[in-house]
Amino acid sequence: MSIAMIFVDKPAKFIVHTAGAGASTLAVTVDGPSKVKLDAKEVADGYEFTYVPTAPGDYYITIKYGGNFHIAGSPFKSKVTGKSWGEDRSLASWKCNSTLDQVTRV
Repeated sequence: MSIAMIFVDKPAKFIVHTAGAGASTLAVTVDGPSKVKLDAKEVADGYEFTYVPTAPGDYYITIKYGGNFHIAGSPFKSKVTGKSWGEDRSLASWKCNSTLDQVTRV
């Protein structure tokens, strides 16, 4: 799974497909160099999540379904590059590249 481009201080979105998975608990967290507010809304295939990274660095997206069970590939590592507002407030926004990589659990 990958995100081609995102912007610092702009919403980043991803969808967790739960259609046909059966009733259970879905837990999603995003951890990284900046705290993010994670919003969710129900869509046809599952849930769309939105968060706004405000600093560059590695963000970890953990998705669990049915209790303490990671979905395949979780946690995902999102590498966000670019400048945050704290580094240079002279520009309205900085372009960032982000890719989500599977992280091996130890």
